[in-house]
Amino acid sequence: MPFSSKPLPLFLVIEDNEDYCSLLEWSYQKQAPACRLYFVRSAEEALRYLEDCFIKPQLILLDYDLPGMDGLDFLEHLRHSSVWKNLPIILFTSREDSQLQTQAHSKGATRFITKASGFLAMHAFWQQLLTA
Repeated sequence: MPFSSKPLPLFLVIEDNEDYCSLLEWSYQKQAPACRLYFVRSAEEALRYLEDCFIKPQLILLDYDLPGMDGLDFLEHLRHSSVWKNLPIILFTSREDSQLQTQAHSKGATRFITKASGFLAMHAFWQQLLTA
């Protein structure tokens, strides 16, 4: 097998709940995907990462409820950037709120998904993301 120096595609996950990050990572690894996850805990940390990143993320998975700048504000900020305006961004939250979903789409979210809890729901969550 030839050696490839090409890095695996990267998903940037913006989530402040450490336990939920662990669940996301564990369930993602069970899917055996050919991508890497990179976790940050706030929108501000994500902006710093995006300013200096060597590997451009293929997708951002963005929690709505974040400390400081919330997911909608982050989304709006990125959509005004010439570099990141077309990057797929999936806003996810534990809230089932049709008004929030409408706001997310109007600010440029590629998709809006309700957070999964538990193994089976998390498996379905990743299947939904990876096959879209």
